[in-house]
Amino acid sequence: MQTDDTPTPTPIPRRVLLIALLASAFLYTGRLGDAPVYLGGDEAHFAVHAKAIATDGRNLDGMFLPLFFNLWDPQGDQQPHDLKTRWYQPMLFYLTALELRLLPLTELTLRLPTALIAGVLIPFMTYQVALRMLQQPRLAAIGAAVIATSPTMLLLGRQALDYVLPLPFVLGWLWCLLVYLDNGRAWFAIAAGLLLGIGFYSYIAAWIFMPCCLAITWMALLGDGRPDRVRVVAWTTAAFAAPLLPMFAWLMWHPEMLRDTLSRYQSSQDAVAVSITSESQRLLGPELWAQRLRAYASLFDPRVLFVTGGPVPTTSLGRSGVVLLPVAILLPAGLFVMWTDRRWRPIAPLLVAGLLLAPLPAAFAGEIGMVQRALCALIFVALIAAVGVTLAARLPRAIHRPLLAALILMSVAQFTYVYRDYFTHYKLRSAFYYDSIAFVHVADELLNAPDLPAVYFSRDLDDVGSKWRFYLIKHRREDMLARTKYVEPEPQALADAPPGTLLVTYKVSHVIEALETSGAWRVRREIFDVDNRPSAVIFERLPR
Repeated sequence: MQTDDTPTPTPIPRRVLLIALLASAFLYTGRLGDAPVYLGGDEAHFAVHAKAIATDGRNLDGMFLPLFFNLWDPQGDQQPHDLKTRWYQPMLFYLTALELRLLPLTELTLRLPTALIAGVLIPFMTYQVALRMLQQPRLAAIGAAVIATSPTMLLLGRQALDYVLPLPFVLGWLWCLLVYLDNGRAWFAIAAGLLLGIGFYSYIAAWIFMPCCLAITWMALLGDGRPDRVRVVAWTTAAFAAPLLPMFAWLMWHPEMLRDTLSRYQSSQDAVAVSITSESQRLLGPELWAQRLRAYASLFDPRVLFVTGGPVPTTSLGRSGVVLLPVAILLPAGLFVMWTDRRWRPIAPLLVAGLLLAPLPAAFAGEIGMVQRALCALIFVALIAAVGVTLAARLPRAIHRPLLAALILMSVAQFTYVYRDYFTHYKLRSAFYYDSIAFVHVADELLNAPDLPAVYFSRDLDDVGSKWRFYLIKHRREDMLARTKYVEPEPQALADAPPGTLLVTYKVSHVIEALETSGAWRVRREIFDVDNRPSAVIFERLPR
């Protein structure tokens, strides 16, 4: 960290830094429209509600500039009992809406904001924080490279999802806190609290982690020893609370939002406990906390961190960890350096506390290996890993230079493999998890059908309402919403369908048999995904 008598470090030349950021931007935005191979359900929700906000300031349910977004679409979604209880954080909706004021809605434009945040903004801010902390541009660049080359960051950063949005706020908070600890100017501590408060609206995990960061801030400010530390703590806390005031006002008008959100993120054990007696709940209490403890510990499992990543294909390649394998050497080395070197005592508690607290949101949900809910941990992993490089400098030059060169070459080789796999085999093995319907192929068939009187969708198709609306907006065919209906795929429920109507269902044998046996429907086309798995069947209503 800087002190008053520490010379200002010479940063990496701007040209070099710009080239590095452009290279990262290219990696994160290349072929963004078709990788991931399919549009995910949550991506479609973000898309259609953001487009509605960009059009007239109202979401699909008619709320004007809502603070939180309910996913219910009265014109499109087929299961209101589910979507009416799903509330999402507002930041990505409004960020995407601003972009869609200028650009048309496509898979590329939808994913572009998060890709630039993950591939450019977060590595740049990590570099700035590491430079402030380490005072060595090369080490700071290593910290930025650790987070930019994270396979999990690559996967999540290329999806139109809000998992990455808290990271810029946490990085901004940490930078402001470091500056305050260096120069004692209260405005930086206040800015740190304000950033945490604003970041509260970025992603649901921030509801837990931002208060944790505030607690870390209190620890740092009170332990700093300055005479005005209590006053600074009070102002910092007030700055954190100020952005939350609109939320409390919102809850007065929409109390169901908090209830629905908390119940949605309960673990499966919690859901069972709700339906049984209070005595049984007391008995199950230890089991609930044991599940949460297992979920917390799973995020520090070396296999998750360095080998396989999380259990879900949409958040992990399954063939690499959350970070590249060389970080398995640098991370413990960094912890060792901070433990043994007294110079790190002021900053070490901040980094270690951040690393230990970042998995709490995933632990609260009781989900094993859900790395997307603990993504802020990457910040502290990257910074501690950069500190770990300093341990190599203690070795003889004949050893530490080849060692660092080997680690760099290993990182380049592994990231090259990860990136190649992402665009080749990964898209095959993950296609089902992004979209079990392969809806882009369904939409192509429906939109190219001439004189189509009506479109029916089976009610059990995943997120079909938002996906259908997305492709109608993309192809400027929103008039077809009035001819769209969501039904049970049974002959008696389809009796009023006009001839020529197309019905989309999953490929289920008893449904196919019942419709074909009725004599009123025929299979028009079977849809297969890119891995040649059957995903949907399109039926056509025959003339009466």
